[in-house]
Amino acid sequence: MSDSSAKTAESRQRELRGRHRHIEVRDLSVPSGWLTVVSNFVESVNDVLPVTSSPFPRVVVDAKEKYGSLRLNVQGTYDLSKDDALETLVDLHEDDAEATCMACGGPASEKASVGFTRRCDRAECAR
Repeated sequence: MSDSSAKTAESRQRELRGRHRHIEVRDLSVPSGWLTVVSNFVESVNDVLPVTSSPFPRVVVDAKEKYGSLRLNVQGTYDLSKDDALETLVDLHEDDAEATCMACGGPASEKASVGFTRRCDRAECAR
């Protein structure tokens, strides 16, 4: 990850932490184009979590890129294995990343995606 994309990921991490006190975003090791997908995922997780007055994080979200795919991991202080809604959200947002350019966040193109990368048709993204 380049210095500028690392700074972008760090600022997005701080922003998400500030908005959702009960969701800890531990790691955002994703290309900058996928930051919006991860941000949308965290917002969706916030929407399905049971309401609580606890000041402590109840869910930890890790996001990383592996072999050209987004991997989302959710761990929590309550039994997440029984929460089908969270599993559905993970699948939905991982699928969204498959159709998203890793560089700019635009729609990925099959012909521009090579190997383990998801890219759009724009010349600056196709590198």
